Amino acid sequence: MRPCCLALLFCAAAASGQDRKRDAASDKLVTTLPDGVDPSTIAVNALTNRLRWCLARDGGSWKVFTAKGAGPSFDEIRGLLPAGGADEDCAYAGRRDREWFIVSPGACKGPYQDVGRPVPLGEGEVAYRFKKDGEWRVSIGENVRGPFDEVGDPVVRPITGSTRNHNVVAFRAKSGGRWFVMENQSKGAPHDDVGDPVYRMKPNFMAYRARDGEKCFVMIETKKGETFDEIGALFVHPYVAGAADETVCYAARTGAKWVVVAGRTKSEAYDEVGAIGWITADSGRPASEAISYPARVGTSWFLVVGGRRLKGHDEVGVPNVMPVGDGREATNRVTCPARDGRRWKMMTDDAAGPEFDAVGTPFCTLSGRLTYAAREGEAWHVVVDQRKLPETYEHIVFGPRFDASQGFEDHILLFFVRGRELWRRELVVPRK
Repeated sequence: MRPCCLALLFCAAAASGQDRKRDAASDKLVTTLPDGVDPSTIAVNALTNRLRWCLARDGGSWKVFTAKGAGPSFDEIRGLLPAGGADEDCAYAGRRDREWFIVSPGACKGPYQDVGRPVPLGEGEVAYRFKKDGEWRVSIGENVRGPFDEVGDPVVRPITGSTRNHNVVAFRAKSGGRWFVMENQSKGAPHDDVGDPVYRMKPNFMAYRARDGEKCFVMIETKKGETFDEIGALFVHPYVAGAADETVCYAARTGAKWVVVAGRTKSEAYDEVGAIGWITADSGRPASEAISYPARVGTSWFLVVGGRRLKGHDEVGVPNVMPVGDGREATNRVTCPARDGRRWKMMTDDAAGPEFDAVGTPFCTLSGRLTYAAREGEAWHVVVDQRKLPETYEHIVFGPRFDASQGFEDHILLFFVRGRELWRRELVVPRK
């Protein structure tokens, strides 16, 4: 099985031989990569200009490579994520034959029959679920909760300014045919089914989806919300002010139609709704004006941003919503990948950029500049302000994005691979 890494923004690779003189002036070698590297697993720290990790085949096995060297060999590796203060500190699950292990800084625990993804607790420790002797348990640092019939991955609510010993850890679990949420050693009310818990800080509370019989609802601490036939994406806005039920947003279905419940208001009806995200840190706005989500009516997908419905497409990607301007004069600039037919384009509000076979994640600045990666055939390009630059790459590891250290205006940063070498490139692209 080909392993994957969520830390990656785009696949890495070699630049073409165009403009060698300019490459030498603007490029910096970061490191030499191991033989058998999978470019799609390369993760970098753009602030320190260092490799964080990558996966590479060593014979018939996979290994994680960091600045400290190679980790243990596994047949499969999944769930790779940062788990400490140093660039090379990471945690992941590894399978050897039918046995699973959890690797974290300075430790390799197992074997287990099955495991979930590790979740960082701080200071190099992790929480994770594991199955042993036919029973599921949850490991939280040096403590173990269980046994249970089934469990979900743990969710950590760190307390600001505290150490790892004060982390609050919750997870969903099943025992005796009923599901409930465990928070530290406290067991919640039993239900026929529950979803993973979601936290909010200031005010501190927990929300989760639940089902009893044929009816679904959202629990906010111990308070039961309105019932529906199905509850989809659940999101708690981190900034909107007000009571707990004014900050919780979710998709809900009655019959064949979906609505988005945002605080105490409901949207129009849709045929389908995607994941909900926040678009502003303005605590004075109601939740319905502070979120975005994709929705479908008929065959048309579109974005709803702050209650405003944008143009429809065959498919839409994850949006970047950036305030443009200062203070109360700022407006939301919505940039989003969209597909019509087989071709993708980057939409800025409802204005389309050039068409490509694929487009990456957009990066926008407060001043209104835009950059992203786009693919034509097998070649990737950097696009700046909807203008395709001539250099081509087989892949890009990180970026492109405007370099914060250079004031966001003219300097663009990206990382790419040339042969077995990882390179950092800085482009200077003045505003036209």
